[in-house]
Amino acid sequence: MELSVKYQLFQLACSCLVGLAAGVIYDFFRVLRRRLKAAAMLDGLFWLAMLLTLFTLGMDIGEGSLHIFMLAFTVLGFASYMILFSSAILTLFNKIAELVEKTVAGICEIIGKCIVNTVKHFSFFFFGNI
Repeated sequence: MELSVKYQLFQLACSCLVGLAAGVIYDFFRVLRRRLKAAAMLDGLFWLAMLLTLFTLGMDIGEGSLHIFMLAFTVLGFASYMILFSSAILTLFNKIAELVEKTVAGICEIIGKCIVNTVKHFSFFFFGNI
């Protein structure tokens, strides 16, 4: 079965986009690895996602097979992302993670104060002035 050159270029472009997306996901997991200290689990999750993505790419765009050029251009897209965009996206993800950490810490502090005040008031209600 022969594929037209036009469809092969489409497969090539999709493979490059999958590589770029894999780079974004890798940077997202890199930020999580540094913050959560769960490197092995997140690395395994990344590679599981990559295997599923490559399988889907081969079954859908590759019409049942993952061609060598598709795999090569996926790696090329990933490498291009790492060289061109990774530092900027990683900085953005780190700032977002810091913002989320500060927000969650603030919410936890408010909840903690509410719990302490509630316990203080209810203990006075039940036990009086001990």
